Amino acid sequence: MEVLIAIALFGLCSVYIVQAAFTANRFHSIVQDERALEADLRSVCSAIARKSKVVEEFEEGGEINGLAIGKVKWTPEIESTDIPHLYKIILELSYEGNRDLGIESGERMVTMYYFRTKWAKQDPERETDARRAAENLEREMEQLGDDSDRQVRPWVSL
Repeated sequence: MEVLIAIALFGLCSVYIVQAAFTANRFHSIVQDERALEADLRSVCSAIARKSKVVEEFEEGGEINGLAIGKVKWTPEIESTDIPHLYKIILELSYEGNRDLGIESGERMVTMYYFRTKWAKQDPERETDARRAAENLEREMEQLGDDSDRQVRPWVSL
């Protein structure tokens, strides 16, 4: 009787262990697919950033091929920030996906910051960035004021 109870307990534990192993394997494949998707989206965003030399072309958006997610359509939304030549870019990405790799089609919103000094020269609306940079610099210099009474502490190497 004791042997039968031991075999039954061993069988019950084996079922739970096998089920946990299958669940862990399925979770691992889901995480791996998500990592592949995120890595591909990062590479697409880097390629888009390299295309951002001319502001008019960048504002139109476009299509680019991802490594694993197929064709990606992107449309940007450009916002100025308080820092001259720094732009907040919100990219709306829609990708086809890849059935072979188990990646479904979808959409993502990605927020990035671009520092583009040439954009202000290309677009009359952004020309104020150069003036704003000069004004900010002048304002900061005025705030520093007269430094004759300020104590300066030299750098000391350890």
